[in-house]
Amino acid sequence: MGDHVVEFGRILDYKDELLRTNPGTSCVVKVGDPDAEGKSIFQCFYICFDALKKAWIHCRKCIGLDGCFLKVVEKENKQTWTMFVKYIRDDLGLGDGEDNNMSECFNEWILVARHKTIITMLEEIRVKMMTRIAKLKEFPITWKCNFSPMALKVLEENISRSMDCTIEFNGAAGFEMKEALSTQSGYC
Repeated sequence: MGDHVVEFGRILDYKDELLRTNPGTSCVVKVGDPDAEGKSIFQCFYICFDALKKAWIHCRKCIGLDGCFLKVVEKENKQTWTMFVKYIRDDLGLGDGEDNNMSECFNEWILVARHKTIITMLEEIRVKMMTRIAKLKEFPITWKCNFSPMALKVLEENISRSMDCTIEFNGAAGFEMKEALSTQSGYC
């Protein structure tokens, strides 16, 4: 499967190559201070590919948050999660953040690759994500119009529901909407 020591020794070169070949991509590699033998201990690897950032921003529901980034840490703890959340929040411009609980699905999706050496693992995951994005780009080609089937379904449900509504102008700058079968009203 490869030599872990050799691959971890090349992790900074791998980062440089990813940044060189993927403009706009964010990548962070953290290693600890050298120990008594002069060896630095790996702490974390984070990458958010520019193409995946753009795809996520364009179509959040199709990709899910976990399809956009990759992190590898020495161990999961509060410090590594806090650091990771800060990176992804900054990369995606989420402000205070948008919570997403897809991590377990993503970890299952990459399970086979997770047990390989670091660069081999990262490359397998990169190719897997690249292939997924390509498939997601093909999906809209099957649409009958410029709207996704899910968006059309929601629109049709709302149109049907609106047939039972009455709208009253409030005489100023707003409207009151009432559903015929409901005593609730909403304001627009």
